[in-house]
Amino acid sequence: MAEINIEKNSDYTSHLTRWTKVRAIINGEPTLKAIDLANVGVTGVAGSATGVSFLRPINPTNTSDYNRQRNINMINGARLYNTTVKTHSGLMGMLYRKPPIQAELPDSIAYIYDNVDGSGLSMAQQSRSVSSDVVTIGRDGLLVDMPRNDEGFQITQADVNDGFRASIQEYKAESIIDWHESVVNNVKALVLLVLCEQVEVFIVGSVNSREVKDRYKVYRLTDEGVTVQVFTEKTGKNKGLDESEQVPVLGSNNSKLTKIPFNFVGSKNNQSCVDSLPLEPIALVNIGHYQESANLASSSFQLSACQPWVASNTFAKTAEIKAKAGGSVELGEDSLIIVEAGGSFNYASPPPNPLSKEIQTGYRDQMLELGAQIITPNGGVETAEAAKLKHASNVSDLGVISENVSDAYTESIKAVCFFMGVEYKKEYTFRLNNEFFDMSLSADDAVKWVSVWQGGAYSKAELDAILVKGKAIGADVDLDKMNDAISEEQGLSVDFDEGEA
Repeated sequence: MAEINIEKNSDYTSHLTRWTKVRAIINGEPTLKAIDLANVGVTGVAGSATGVSFLRPINPTNTSDYNRQRNINMINGARLYNTTVKTHSGLMGMLYRKPPIQAELPDSIAYIYDNVDGSGLSMAQQSRSVSSDVVTIGRDGLLVDMPRNDEGFQITQADVNDGFRASIQEYKAESIIDWHESVVNNVKALVLLVLCEQVEVFIVGSVNSREVKDRYKVYRLTDEGVTVQVFTEKTGKNKGLDESEQVPVLGSNNSKLTKIPFNFVGSKNNQSCVDSLPLEPIALVNIGHYQESANLASSSFQLSACQPWVASNTFAKTAEIKAKAGGSVELGEDSLIIVEAGGSFNYASPPPNPLSKEIQTGYRDQMLELGAQIITPNGGVETAEAAKLKHASNVSDLGVISENVSDAYTESIKAVCFFMGVEYKKEYTFRLNNEFFDMSLSADDAVKWVSVWQGGAYSKAELDAILVKGKAIGADVDLDKMNDAISEEQGLSVDFDEGEA
């Protein structure tokens, strides 16, 4: 049998290194150092993806132990001013300043809010992970899955009645290794999807030794519907993949799927193409700042100490004799250095070099200009309006991400309904917050909005919505009752013209 080979999508391979770099910045200084230390051959640290590095090596062609130790010292001396992670935390805080809005679902699928993936994780918690990845690298995915019964077939309505449940599984960008779209019934559709998972298996002949293997789930959309096939790395020293049977993926009562139950989540849209990385511009400047910190620490260590020097023919001959004998000239408070008359002993210090520090300051200012922090450089918190104007790009991107994550979950709920035999209704939605700033209205603003309404620019319902959003009316106020009360109060007003002739 020919060896099975699973290729990765070209867009996947071209973006993998970029994803790795931004993720490493988010994970912090220890991750960056572990990657660079692994690159110079230090054992006992986590390895890195091919082609990923952060600090420029010293004399990269010099493989001596001395140069290797110089590189290790440089890496250990670098310090990360992690503005990227501060930006990420700020954006996530804005996105989840209010909890997601969860529509009321039928009892048969309401479990999905509290146990979205079968492990007890709530949908709100899972959405944080999804949103975090989309904010960071612009890509994630949600697969709606259904277990199989003991016979290996797709479950029936009877199985659902016995407790089988559909779940929504998150797949990171690195696990979505291939995809292909084609036109089906005059509509562009996903016809191939390859997902990679890591599974832990026990080694044969061992009590508790385990190894991690790759498992690939291949979904295909055919004329007969959707199928799935699983390929798993062979255990032990065997090479290649074990192949399972290609089986249909069916909904309740064995109904045929017309689309692969997977939703891409992106920073620009939810199509299969790879979107831009929202935090990459800041992360790249952050890496430059990190590199300069390494340069500054390395040069400070090597050059800040004074260099002793001796001008003496007699001393030079003595030092040469000691060197040939394997010794050295000692310096320090317990050592005596003798030079003949006319000779001299002194120290040379390097002139101050502020270049690296100036470069670091420039990088820091650049990160602030990129919207890296929603605070002013002096630490004062900006007003909401000033922050919105200064960081309009970030807020605009965040609004798109909020909509994309919300849409992906709503589509996933629709697939859950299909698997569970529940009729989907358009009100079955899951929406993330898209109000990123406090919208409190001043008294003057409220008067202006009321005046515009009185001028007939929009309806009373629209005015009420504005006043609720601006916190002029409490969010818990029943608007119908409030307006009825206003009408009654207006009806009790005195008509001074009544009864006049």
